[in-house]
Amino acid sequence: MKYFVGSVILFLILAFYAYRYFLAGIHDPLNRDVRSDRKFKGWQLILFFAAGLVLRIVISVVNTKRGYNGFPTDISCFTAWPKLAFDEGISNFYVSEMYTDYPPGFVYIFWIQGAFVRLFNLKDYSAAFVVLIKLPSILSDVGIAYLVYRMTRDMKISQTAGLAMALMILMNPLVLIDGCVWGQTDSVFVLLLAVVFYLFCRKKYIPGYFIYAVSILVKPQALVFAPVVLFAYAGVILDAVKRKKKLKETILIHTGSGLGAIALIFILMLPFGVSTALKQYTDTLASYPYGSVNAYNFWGLMGKIWIRQEEPFLGVPMFVWGHIAIGLIVGASILFFVKCRKSEAFYFHVAAFIITAVFTLSVRMHERYIFPAAIFLLFAFIMRPRLETYIAFVATSVVSFFNCYHVLYYYDADNFNRDNPVIKTICVMEILVFALVVFIMIRYFRRVNDYMNEKNTVTGMIAKNREFFTRIRESRAGILHAEDTRRMKKKDYIIVGIIILVYSCVAFYHLGDMDAPSTEYSLVKEGAVTLDFGEVKNIRELWAYLGHEFNQNYIVSYSDDYSTWYALYTEEDHWYAGSVYNWNKTDVDVNARYLYIAPCSTTGGDCIIELVFKDGNGNVITPVNHEDYHNLFDEQDYAVDEDTYLNGTYFDEVHYTRHVHEMKNGLYCYENTHPQLGKEIMAIGTYIFGMNPFGWRFSGTVCGIIMIFAMYVFALKFFGDTKLAALTTVVFSTDFMHFVQSRIATIDVYAVMFIMLSYIFMYEYTRMNFYETPLKRSYRPLLVCGIFMALGISSKWIGVYSAAGLAFILLVQFYYRYREFRLSLSKIEDDPQKGSDFDVVKSFNRKLVATVAWCLVVFVFIPLVLYTLTYIPFNDGHPERDLITKMIEAQKLMFNYHTNITSTHSYSSEWYQWPVMVRPVLYVIESVTDATRRDIVLMGNPVIWWAGIPASLYMIYLWFNERDRKAGFLMIGYLAQYLPWILVTRYTFIYHYFASVPFVTVMCVYALKKIGEKHPKLNKSVYIYAVVAVLLFLMYLPILNGTEVSIEYINDFLKWSGDWAM
Repeated sequence: MKYFVGSVILFLILAFYAYRYFLAGIHDPLNRDVRSDRKFKGWQLILFFAAGLVLRIVISVVNTKRGYNGFPTDISCFTAWPKLAFDEGISNFYVSEMYTDYPPGFVYIFWIQGAFVRLFNLKDYSAAFVVLIKLPSILSDVGIAYLVYRMTRDMKISQTAGLAMALMILMNPLVLIDGCVWGQTDSVFVLLLAVVFYLFCRKKYIPGYFIYAVSILVKPQALVFAPVVLFAYAGVILDAVKRKKKLKETILIHTGSGLGAIALIFILMLPFGVSTALKQYTDTLASYPYGSVNAYNFWGLMGKIWIRQEEPFLGVPMFVWGHIAIGLIVGASILFFVKCRKSEAFYFHVAAFIITAVFTLSVRMHERYIFPAAIFLLFAFIMRPRLETYIAFVATSVVSFFNCYHVLYYYDADNFNRDNPVIKTICVMEILVFALVVFIMIRYFRRVNDYMNEKNTVTGMIAKNREFFTRIRESRAGILHAEDTRRMKKKDYIIVGIIILVYSCVAFYHLGDMDAPSTEYSLVKEGAVTLDFGEVKNIRELWAYLGHEFNQNYIVSYSDDYSTWYALYTEEDHWYAGSVYNWNKTDVDVNARYLYIAPCSTTGGDCIIELVFKDGNGNVITPVNHEDYHNLFDEQDYAVDEDTYLNGTYFDEVHYTRHVHEMKNGLYCYENTHPQLGKEIMAIGTYIFGMNPFGWRFSGTVCGIIMIFAMYVFALKFFGDTKLAALTTVVFSTDFMHFVQSRIATIDVYAVMFIMLSYIFMYEYTRMNFYETPLKRSYRPLLVCGIFMALGISSKWIGVYSAAGLAFILLVQFYYRYREFRLSLSKIEDDPQKGSDFDVVKSFNRKLVATVAWCLVVFVFIPLVLYTLTYIPFNDGHPERDLITKMIEAQKLMFNYHTNITSTHSYSSEWYQWPVMVRPVLYVIESVTDATRRDIVLMGNPVIWWAGIPASLYMIYLWFNERDRKAGFLMIGYLAQYLPWILVTRYTFIYHYFASVPFVTVMCVYALKKIGEKHPKLNKSVYIYAVVAVLLFLMYLPILNGTEVSIEYINDFLKWSGDWAM
């Protein structure tokens, strides 16, 4: 998964720059300074395309070595058919009893492959055999890329631009997954079709007819493009009619050539038997009679995947709707032909339209049938550059890749769910791509013959592109001067104080009980207990509030007279006492005077803090000999009627509360899978308020409040505006995850708080410049940043991801300083009298070395020291180890634990599901009545998380297109927390997105600010956004803090998705 996601991200980045360099490569004297007209030598071009070839072979080999050859059904066929074709001969290919549904043209290729298999004695499914199977597609991929390059050269576009467009094929994730991963052959016939349309564009129709005939023999899907070939033929005849010259000769030549191409088809069918080959075609075209065959299109959206095409839709069978759609598509294509045929780009435009429309609206479509559209859209863009066409090419490539990827890796015939939200989402995306293609064709239809409009459009695109490169040059043309960030003033403290006060009241409400039993008793150490209730009593319920030991199992017997005993729980069928730091209820319902409780032989250690017995009326029954076991019965006043999150632990609190107790008492620390600082901060609350729910949740809640203050400080520095800082802070304080995750006794909140604080001071440093800022002053934010970075890592290892982001930002600052040094050096060479530039050149080495040395201290030495010191209270059960050894061994254990997790969890979710909140985590679900419930659900505020998706894309646009350093800072911070999870193979949860949320919040507000600047009418949108965030927070608050609420309210108003657990 991670490699394919990486390929999409890389493709999008390359697509952005390829578009820029293509426009720069269009002949325009004003663009010479972009250096887009570099000349490449022949060997360099060969090396470029060879690299694309090698990449595909490597991917194929690596996948084979990892046990994945491609789509199993297809690969098994492609393994058998070459041997069949060679061993039995081409003429016997279709008479074999083996399943054979490929057309005659490809059988010739199979014969050649079979010859190599026998010549080199290749083993089935070996790496060499699999590469041989995929080689036709691999070579065709490179062929398409070269044809793209060739077309750009024919149009007098620079070599750099041509190679940039070729790269869009070589690095296209759709092209990669279809051929060298899946093992399919779509590239072969698409290459042939591309050559056909390329020849048509160059008015070389006759060879185009014959190559088209070959493409039909290779793949019957080529018949979909028959209208395009007929348009070429009709266009030639109409031109001859219009010229009134050589009409008969033209008709004879082209009609004869067309008939000759048809004859070529039958000639190449002769070895198979014409009737046999034709039957093969008819059988193939009639196969898969379903509404959709894993094509995520209109019929996929309607839930018709693998549903027979005869089933009615709106009262009419689906296949009839398919025929109607094809009729309309052909009709629309004829209109385009009448209006647009004079345009060189017509053939690729109409071909892309036909296949996109057929894929979207017709039946029996496979997931790969839209593959040609992406290729033809790129050719259409090259011949008639339009931004919308390029966007359609990129969108088609990505969306079709999603479709193929989902089918390739997630399709399960036995457990197929056609209503899967992922499938529905991709269907909607594909339909939007189709709508974009229709829009392109309508605009093409209306404007194609308006020469001035066409010329001005391209000129305008070139001019905008020139502005882009101008911004790049300007960003490199001078020193980035130091800026003073906004400091907190009295009104800022008042504003943030009010926000914190309101938030604190909500956060501390229903946080947890402040009373809980505390004295401990161990039956393993003290021995079994025999309880005397004075007389026979009905014991309905047994409640146990447990201490720090897990898996506490007991034998229980009861008696009326102390002589005859009855087993209630035995060694085999034992009493499992329950979870730690929780009231655990067991229904027993026995009548007895005496009760005997002993630990099972498997119970290595136990810790019972309080035992409570209740009768049928819920009254507490205390043994008369309770003083014999004082610590078991000395806090009966704390007995509860129900176990809730208010009086006990929930979710992962069981691990951390136990660790806190063990650490405070010098015991062996059970929780050793995370660093120590977060648990040590958590312990502060228990020192103040005791070992109770309020105590162990107090520190986290306080840190959540500190995060609000930190957000205000950062937003004030970032925006330089009090109103925007206040609005950003209000929005952040309404995020559901921040609220819930700071109120649970886990360690995430401490790490995220320190991450936020470290980025505040790194941002402060990015506003400095050591050429202008005194060196010692620039050290201060680095020092504080390093300390907070160390504390973040010491709380949880996600701080390491954050540190990578900080390091990247720091390297960017050093790059800026180096670039300014080079610029000043060049100016001195031109004018040695420039004093300021001389100072820059003179001081660069000294200041850079000094800063790097300081960074080694604050980002390496100090974090190592602080991280090691946090292990002082940690007891690993090896008192002979010194502090450093203890720390190192703990890291080994932690690393092994996290890398070897293979289990699953019902609430786990993948990293790509987090921003859209596919699977929230249900921390607490407590039924109060049949109609009401107490829930605590971990999720994000939809108006923050969902808006964060387009906001992050907008930040990328600002960063790359407008060289916006602020947007770049936010994206680096965001991606540093988010991207590493792509590489994590163990199960993950939505709360792993927590560290990204502060950056998402600021991105949303910054996006609205920038939009408001460009569109003044939308200036107030940020206020509306904040109000919506607050309203949603209030709406969801009952299931964020565990307030009793009606189940009907949850289901009708809060559960927006069927997959949401609540």
